[in-house]
Amino acid sequence: MKKSLILTCLLCAFSQPIFAQAIYGVFSLPPANNFGEKQIGNISPTTGDISLLGTNTSIEDGRIDMTTGATALNVTDSKSYFIGEDNSDDPVLVDRIYTVDLLTGITDSSPALSIGYTTSTNFGIWYDDIDDILYGLFLVDSITAELASIDPSTGIVTTVIADVVGEEVESLASGLMTGGRDNTNGADAKRIFTFINDSLFAIDLDN
Repeated sequence: MKKSLILTCLLCAFSQPIFAQAIYGVFSLPPANNFGEKQIGNISPTTGDISLLGTNTSIEDGRIDMTTGATALNVTDSKSYFIGEDNSDDPVLVDRIYTVDLLTGITDSSPALSIGYTTSTNFGIWYDDIDDILYGLFLVDSITAELASIDPSTGIVTTVIADVVGEEVESLASGLMTGGRDNTNGADAKRIFTFINDSLFAIDLDN
């Protein structure tokens, strides 16, 4: 693991192939009629116009709370992932990983996350389309940044790096997490980038 000066930003994800020129995100609907409901949509980078996919009940029939608003994009399978707290059966609150079809805006699956991993402690997700792994950054015990993998079909969270920083976390950048491959000299090194304690961390997953 080492710090880097590369600047990256992930609030929504730029897509490729069939989603070229589009930016995707999760949008809150007007509170007057659809308080807390969410819809997947895309933003035109040229006009700023927002096009919502599906209807107000396509993701969930009820309120969903999100901490970061971060989404991860699976271009190959045309899916978007995000973590949210399901309030549809209030007062029972369930933290879920949502998989939404980018062609229809409809939820494919929304299993509960493993116990101990919540919407409020998640600070970003990133999907590695080469290895087909969804990663998440969680704040554990209010002081430790943990990198984990998330199975979007079961909600099972598995620790990848228990302590990314090696010291107490004072601040995390909400939703700012992305990754990629460094093919320098044919190395094909996989790295994840995120802001922790006001510094940009490059997390090397191959070491």
